[in-house]
Amino acid sequence: MNINKNPKILVIIPIYNREKYLKKAIDSVLNQTHKNFELVLVDDASTDKSLEICKQYENLDNVTILSNPKNMGCYYARNHALYHFKNMDWDFFTIHDSDDTSDPERFNKIIQPFSNT
Repeated sequence: MNINKNPKILVIIPIYNREKYLKKAIDSVLNQTHKNFELVLVDDASTDKSLEICKQYENLDNVTILSNPKNMGCYYARNHALYHFKNMDWDFFTIHDSDDTSDPERFNKIIQPFSNT
C-alpha cells in the first residue's frame, strides 16, 4: 500500500460525561506533530459540561462537533462520525477515548508502516 506523503487522518472522540478529562484528551490530539487530521468530537448527550468544553474548540478549522440527541453509546457515536465524513477524503481513521491522552508522535507512528520512507 502506498499512501500520500501527508496522509489525512480522521480522529473520532466519542464523549459521554468526561468533563474531568476531556480538555486534556482533546489537547493531546491537537498537539500531534502530524498536522493533517480532522478531529471529530461526538457528544453522546452528556449531562455534564462535556459539550461546553467541546465548543471551546469549534472555531478551529480541523475540528467538527457532532451531538447525539440522546445517549446511544460509544459505538453509535463512532459510527455517527464515520457516516458524517463518509465522503471526506481521508486515508486513515482512529478512535481516541475521551479520558485518554496521546503521545505527540502517535499519528506519525500510525502512518509510518505505510510510508515508503
